[in-house]
Amino acid sequence: MTDYIKKKQKELLLFGEQLSVLDVRSLYYLKKELGTNVRNSNELFYNTGKDAVKRMQDSFVKFLGDSATVLMSDPKTALNAFVEILSYLGLGGISVAEFTPQATKFIVRHSAEAQEYANLKEGSKSPVCHALAGIFAGVCEGVSGNPVECKETRCIACGDDFCEFVIQKDTLTRGGGNDRQGHKT
Repeated sequence: MTDYIKKKQKELLLFGEQLSVLDVRSLYYLKKELGTNVRNSNELFYNTGKDAVKRMQDSFVKFLGDSATVLMSDPKTALNAFVEILSYLGLGGISVAEFTPQATKFIVRHSAEAQEYANLKEGSKSPVCHALAGIFAGVCEGVSGNPVECKETRCIACGDDFCEFVIQKDTLTRGGGNDRQGHKT
């Protein structure tokens, strides 16, 4: 894993691309402030997560060359490789709980997005890990080649023991399905 992450002078690089680090308390306050003042802030976090992982996947392929092509040819292996990288980056303890043609399910313990709600004992009525949902959608799109939507079904911020994210076959954005709130697309 450390082969992929390098520290160069005052830069932290992943696959040759510069990273930025934001602590969970700052992320919490950013989410709270944007949620109060910006319409569609949840969508903003979702799309930012999705875009970030797509750029990471592009850098991964460029960085590893032919080795990446071989890895990406096996969806389960590629998915597990990205989960390992995301966990290593501190997004939470991530595991793939289910990987079938019908659904992919991720479990996240100690979510970087939700943990501060639990730390401050400030619960939420609905899941808060919008960037992680976008990240998982982006990972699955990169692995499968199909557009998908990801829905967080359980969240630490809501009092659950872990966060759970589900991508179902019927959530393909082309051909109909449901958005993250369960509305028909």
